[in-house]
Parts: sequence; C-alpha cells; structure tokens
Amino acid sequence: MKKLIWTNTALEDVERIKQNIEQDSIIYADRYTRNFLDKITLLTGLPELEKPLKIGEKFDKMNFREKLISNYNVIYLVEDGGIYIITVVHTARDRKHIRIAVRNFYKMRKDKK
Repeated sequence: MKKLIWTNTALEDVERIKQNIEQDSIIYADRYTRNFLDKITLLTGLPELEKPLKIGEKFDKMNFREKLISNYNVIYLVEDGGIYIITVVHTARDRKHIRIAVRNFYKMRKDKK
C-alpha cells in the first residue's frame, strides 16, 4: 500500500468544502467530510485504477490521475514515494484550476530538487 501525502492546496480545498456544507448543517458537514476522506484513503490500495488525468503538456506523460467522488474531482500523482493528493475541484468548476494546481505542484517539486 502506498502512503497518502496531502498538499496544502488539497487540504485547503477539503476544508473549504466542509465550511460550505457547515452553512447548512454542521453534523452533515462532519459526516460528509469523513466519508469523503475515507473514499480518498481507498486510493492507497489501487491508485492506478482511476483514469489518467489528461491536461496536455508534459503532464500527460506523468502518472497524474483523477478520481470522481460525489461532485468533486480528486487530482493526485502516483509515484514510488506515495500518492500525492494535489487538489480537490468541484466538477462544475473550470478545469483550468486543475492545470494551475498541477503546474504549481510540479514547479514546487522541481524547485525542491
């Protein structure tokens, strides 16, 4: 099993989702968030089962993937070191946000090396 590694962006995305739901129901927001995170945890078993992310550029050659959970796309990268959760985006949102998040993640990783 691979380890989940969360980016700050992805953690902020999940927190924002929870806060939006809390406006209607705190109890439901907690339950929804727990269930959502449980489904993401399932990626540790078979992360490459989900469809490859196609956003063009050099990223299509990397092992970026997306998993649909409810109305959200969970964008992640599978590597030997683990599964990097990059961002969580509502399906109604422009996919441009996904490209930006992937580019930022790639640049951050490249700058660290």
